[in-house]
Amino acid sequence: MATPATAASMTVEEYAELPDDGTLHELVRGEVVTLPRPNYQHGFLTAKITVALDRVVQERDLGEVVAGDPGFVLADEPATIRGPDVAFIARGRDPGNRVGFAVGSPDLAIEVVSPSDTYTRLQEKALEWLAGGARLVVAIDPRRRTATVYRAPDDIVELTADERLDASDVVAGWSPFVREMLE
Repeated sequence: MATPATAASMTVEEYAELPDDGTLHELVRGEVVTLPRPNYQHGFLTAKITVALDRVVQERDLGEVVAGDPGFVLADEPATIRGPDVAFIARGRDPGNRVGFAVGSPDLAIEVVSPSDTYTRLQEKALEWLAGGARLVVAIDPRRRTATVYRAPDDIVELTADERLDASDVVAGWSPFVREMLE
């Protein structure tokens, strides 16, 4: 489970100045939260999804795919910086400073569910992505072999492994079966 690292409220600028200690962190409503290191399966699935998504995005010149929990500033006050496992930013959208954190949500945020994740934390994070401007958020759960698809706070659907994730309204040409993201 994610645990708070500090009790003091922190700004985006202060967070950006933290030394890289090799630990994965997010800034959630001004509080630095330490996240557990992802396991091998998480890394494998994240890489697989990234490659498949990037192939479609590059073939069609749709924008950019990033992975590895890159920071996106979702709010300045209180400061919130989250990192999706995989993200797509549509061509024509300026993610902001490429050296620092991107500003706002990606068009598509994908989270691979880790054993330490809770439903409440995942839903909170998905709703933050949507509030920040994401058009689609997908949580891939390898244990349950499902994908939870968030399009709006009141439009949440769970897909089984044999169902197709139709993301073509966000990423033209990308509508994989859920099982393709799990194997």
